Amino acid sequence: MLLIRQLPTMVRNVAAIASMTLAAALLNACGGDSVQQASRYSIGGTVNGLLGKGLVLQDNGVDNLTVPASGVFTFPTPLSNGSSYAVTVATQPSNPTQECVITAGTGSVSGDNVTNVLVTCATEGFAVGGTVNGLSGSGLVLQDNGGSDLPITSDGAFTFTNTVGSSLTYKVTIKTQPSNPTQTCSVANGSGTIGNSNVLSVAVNCVNQTYFVGGNVSGLAGTGLVLQDNGGDDLAISASGPFTFATAVNNGSAYAVTVKTQPSNLSQTCTVANGSGTINSAAISNVSVTCTTNAYSITATVVDATANPGGAVLQNNGAGNLNVTGTGSFTFAQQVASGQAYKVTVLTQPNLNPAQYCVPLNGTGTVAGSNVTVTVSCSNVGKYLFVANTYDASNGDVSGFTINASTGGLTAATGSPFAADGNPAGVALDPTGQYLYVANLTTADITEFTVGAGAVLTFVANYDTSVFGTTNAKTFSVAVDPLGGFAFAGSGNSLANGVVDAFSVTAGALTEVSPTTSGNNPLALALDPSGKFVFATNKYDNDMRVFSIGNTGALTSVSTQPYATGNNPVGVAVDPAAAYVYVANNGDGTVSAFGYDTGTGALNELTSQGSPYVVGSGATSGPTGATVDPTGRFLYVTNYTDGTVQAFSIASLTGKLTAVGSPVTTGAGPSDVKVDPSGHFAYVANFLSNTLSIYTIDASTGALTAAGSVPAGNASAALAID
Repeated sequence: MLLIRQLPTMVRNVAAIASMTLAAALLNACGGDSVQQASRYSIGGTVNGLLGKGLVLQDNGVDNLTVPASGVFTFPTPLSNGSSYAVTVATQPSNPTQECVITAGTGSVSGDNVTNVLVTCATEGFAVGGTVNGLSGSGLVLQDNGGSDLPITSDGAFTFTNTVGSSLTYKVTIKTQPSNPTQTCSVANGSGTIGNSNVLSVAVNCVNQTYFVGGNVSGLAGTGLVLQDNGGDDLAISASGPFTFATAVNNGSAYAVTVKTQPSNLSQTCTVANGSGTINSAAISNVSVTCTTNAYSITATVVDATANPGGAVLQNNGAGNLNVTGTGSFTFAQQVASGQAYKVTVLTQPNLNPAQYCVPLNGTGTVAGSNVTVTVSCSNVGKYLFVANTYDASNGDVSGFTINASTGGLTAATGSPFAADGNPAGVALDPTGQYLYVANLTTADITEFTVGAGAVLTFVANYDTSVFGTTNAKTFSVAVDPLGGFAFAGSGNSLANGVVDAFSVTAGALTEVSPTTSGNNPLALALDPSGKFVFATNKYDNDMRVFSIGNTGALTSVSTQPYATGNNPVGVAVDPAAAYVYVANNGDGTVSAFGYDTGTGALNELTSQGSPYVVGSGATSGPTGATVDPTGRFLYVTNYTDGTVQAFSIASLTGKLTAVGSPVTTGAGPSDVKVDPSGHFAYVANFLSNTLSIYTIDASTGALTAAGSVPAGNASAALAID
């Protein structure tokens, strides 16, 4: 290729040399001494439109000419007549970039200068474009340099149709903003000067026009109100007044304000008005949230295991008499607003015979966020009371009394007292009230009686409980399980042995099952309400054993080790409403409180609740007997040395004891206390004064009020009430 391009030049050079040789020969032939040179002609023309710098023209591939501006140009090297010329662009101009095109650039010299070569330069055009982001509306129109309208319909790359020449400026702007939804688009990298390449870095970013949604809350008194907009954007409201959601809503989009969480404490219902619509180029401020306090019903559920408590009249907050026609649920007509107190009381007790006494078990409180159900327990007032007189006559006996249903007063049964065996120390009734069992201290046996009308006892049989022979054997206590299928006796001897003997019960008759080793002198026994466990206190071991009751009545110790109590535990009581056990510690003037596992019987002393609790005057008060009322709300403990009985309230959720007032005076040496089945009256057996003290019980506080006393037998030790 190089050889082909150089061939014309070579031909011209050869021709020139031949011509020169011929001329020289002619001169020599003529004998002249002067040389006549051939004519030479310039090559040139005109450059039009040149703006850039660096344009270089070339003739015949060797003769370079730098052209600084438009106008006439001439190559520096002339050519001889007949020589060929070929004008080309060796270097195109830049800054701005241009493209120069040659017209009439080739030919042969023909006896004159060449002046008609035309070089025309034009500035090169480059594309302007970029990318659109975030476009969701319609109608966006872009412009470049105030024109070249370009409609944009979606996100992505764009390029204006018209190009812009090198070195010229460009400026991309928004002619029309999008609508439906309304958006605001802005331009980045939108202006500058064209160089020598396309500009594709313009960024058009579109964002929706947004407006806030809000309004006003009125009537808010509770806590925890949470509003939502469009199923999200939670907004917690703490008080009445204006509100605004944190997240704005796109223009043209829907909003929907709802209540996610209604207020509690007070429980309220909040409703929304003007809560939905479409944003139309303005903020929303007219959403109205109105809260009203909820009211709830108060229902009394009347339970009664013995009779139908017709005739009772209940009240709530001292008004709204509610007639009770039997067991079941009864609802007061007047509801109570959340946050307000309720107090269900018995205005009129049932008009039945035998007399009944109804007690609201959870009758007071504050309405929260739901309907309230109060349990009203109705039970017959106790009919009969029996007391074991340890030293009455020669061997001791049992006194029987009838109970006045209105006053709690006692009347001795015909034929009372009734002879038992040797020195009665404990007494228990079966659940039906048909049989009475007496633990005889010195004869180490149990006497069975049938219970007749008017608390008259009829001897049936004595049952041996001793496994220690006849020397120093003693039976201290007796208990019957809640279903009446088994009876248990606590026995021991002077050799520090002790057992709990088990018996099956058939039509009142006892059949020994087996004795189980306990601690030293199990003076007190108690059974849990389900009939699954026996609790036995061991006076001289300062502890308590727990036994599970098998299908045959046989006992199995719950723990390999007994549970420590205070000093000389002589009384034990089980809460019938919850899994708590209370032990009277005669030696240190305290009561130990335990929770027990209803599945296993395992004990846990309630030390975190303050156990043990001081009773009476303290260390020398001499606690002996203990009982929990039928509702499980109150514990009563007799203080043998002080001559008092102490009332405690029981916290239903923790078992914690709280003293109710000061100890109440009894007779001398109070040894046992029992509450009648209705929870209306309490009775104390006074061992040293040989009397029975009678008390009425405040149904709300558990406080005792003395209601008199009656004579009993000598050394009244233990009580049982039907």
